[in-house]
Amino acid sequence: MISPDLGRLVYLVTEPTLGVPILLTLGAAAGWLLWSPRPLERPPPVRRSWFPPTTDPVSLVYYALADDRYSAVLATVYERLDRSVERRHHIVIAQLPFFHPERTGVPDPKGLRRAARKIRGVYAEALQRESPYWFRWAFWRPAEIDENRFLNRVDDAIRVSAHWISTLEGTP
Repeated sequence: MISPDLGRLVYLVTEPTLGVPILLTLGAAAGWLLWSPRPLERPPPVRRSWFPPTTDPVSLVYYALADDRYSAVLATVYERLDRSVERRHHIVIAQLPFFHPERTGVPDPKGLRRAARKIRGVYAEALQRESPYWFRWAFWRPAEIDENRFLNRVDDAIRVSAHWISTLEGTP
């Protein structure tokens, strides 16, 4: 004789409105876990005996670019832009007022805000791409084209920021 609890469990699992969808969902999840493509492991870094400097922005950008860590590059660019605005106008980008921003003396504050927003947006995408579990939303697009589009956005954000930095620091 079968125990009543085991009989209820068998009935619940084989019941067509609840048990079968649960079994199908569990089967699909197991299939996805077993046959989903695994991300390629990155090779270990070549430099093992020393750490890249964290205080020198040029070295930080150099080693971040060598390691494809674009988030560190964009964070450094945003920090430099923010410091340039603060040195020149004694206000950081986040403190620019929305109403009457021309009173701060910043030329084209909307353009400066737009440049900062562009850097922050690409920075967020770079953080997502650098995370160990990154889901590529544009799955229909080849990965190379998606990577090129991302690098173009990074290049554009840096180019706009470089223009602002050179304008604020008075360098040609």
